[in-house]
Amino acid sequence: MRKLIAISLLAMAGAATAAPLPVPYLTAGGHWCGGSHPVAYITKFNSDRTISGVIHTWTRCGGSGRGGGYQTTLYQSNYSMAWDFFNNVVANAYDGTPLVNNVAVDEFGNVATAINGVPDLTVQTIPPDAFSMLVTVPALVGQQDAAARAAVEALRLVYVPDYQYLSSDAASIYPAGTVYYQSIRAGTTLKPGQTMDVSVSLGPVPEVDIPNLVGTDVTSAEVLLTSLGLYYDESYDYSPTVPINAVISQSPAASQEVTVGSTVSIVISLGPDPNALPPAVVPDFTGVDYITAIDDLQLLGFQIGPASAFVYSDTVPLYDVVSTNPVAGTTLDAGSFVDIFVSAGPCDPTTTTCP
Repeated sequence: MRKLIAISLLAMAGAATAAPLPVPYLTAGGHWCGGSHPVAYITKFNSDRTISGVIHTWTRCGGSGRGGGYQTTLYQSNYSMAWDFFNNVVANAYDGTPLVNNVAVDEFGNVATAINGVPDLTVQTIPPDAFSMLVTVPALVGQQDAAARAAVEALRLVYVPDYQYLSSDAASIYPAGTVYYQSIRAGTTLKPGQTMDVSVSLGPVPEVDIPNLVGTDVTSAEVLLTSLGLYYDESYDYSPTVPINAVISQSPAASQEVTVGSTVSIVISLGPDPNALPPAVVPDFTGVDYITAIDDLQLLGFQIGPASAFVYSDTVPLYDVVSTNPVAGTTLDAGSFVDIFVSAGPCDPTTTTCP
């Protein structure tokens, strides 16, 4: 009887197109034993131009019973369905709608019903405000930001851009304002309202000159580096000359050009080392054996200089100190270098080219 009613309505409406509505793969309570069997029920046309209904699906699974023999178990599930005029379908949790099949007719003469359990839509006129429940994600990579946004929002998706600087090579492919990544692959089907994350190029990473931070208090140095888009790495050391919490040194050095996002290492003063030796005067080691001289210099907190060497001397005995650099009587900070020159004895012109 319902089928006859639908045919009569179509006859009155004039030329129309009729086709089954799609039914997605649905399990019966998570079971699929040789196939599930869907039976459709149409409920109504909705005010948003979609069609609602219910799919009842069932399957039978067999197995051995406790008392022997072959037994089967019937599994059943219901799904609330929604169709649109564009061959899209969305299955949701069952909302309790009675399993009663209706012949639904809208004001445009479109007819929806289920014929032998198969959902069917006969279209007389697609409503002008009808929309697609599912949309296909477009290819956005390579598009300009504004064009990509317009394409996404036209599909009623949410456009969420993330703006990033790129390397010079990448920026040559994706100039500023170009989409270089999309979170959902083109061709994917989504429901309207879902989020589309994209990454948009800001062009190549800009470069900045590193400021001179030496002597600057650490808080001011941190604020300055941050304002330039630079990160900082801090370490601490004692200094007899740089005030506490001021910068002793930095790397890279001032005036070097680096990309935004680079890290500058700074060494911050802890003030004078409480265990450091005080400044000392270089003794006169002339004629003292060099082993004793080295021991004494190190006890005073000095380091043996890299220019230390043996020199010929007609007056100073072999292995005794001829002179130092700096000269005896010079006051130096602990840790300073002192070069010592040790006698190699007289120069023998018969075996050596003498200075």
